[in-house]
Amino acid sequence: MPHSVASPPRTVEPQDCVAQPSAKRCSCPKCDKTIAGGAIVPDGSPLYCNDAGCWTIVRGTYCDHCDHVFAWVETCNERGEPRGLVLSGPGFVRGRKSIDLFLAKHPEARGVN
Repeated sequence: MPHSVASPPRTVEPQDCVAQPSAKRCSCPKCDKTIAGGAIVPDGSPLYCNDAGCWTIVRGTYCDHCDHVFAWVETCNERGEPRGLVLSGPGFVRGRKSIDLFLAKHPEARGVN
């Protein structure tokens, strides 16, 4: 009996799979701890990226379980409001001095556990 091959599922276009801006929370990429949206902070001003053809902003937060800061570059509007499409990252910052500097600058990144 001939073997039939099922057709592949419909491919999701990138614009169809963009989350709500940070979906009001994120997960630590190392331990999967849920971080509340209020603990996700912009780290800098919005910049226009000619390569991507859009406004971008660096956003980050602190994971107290892993004891690191992680950050990513996300699309935003010209006012810095995130649009939910991550362009790169996450990058990680470890080391007590660097973490303490980030938390001194962004105390809200400690979040509510």
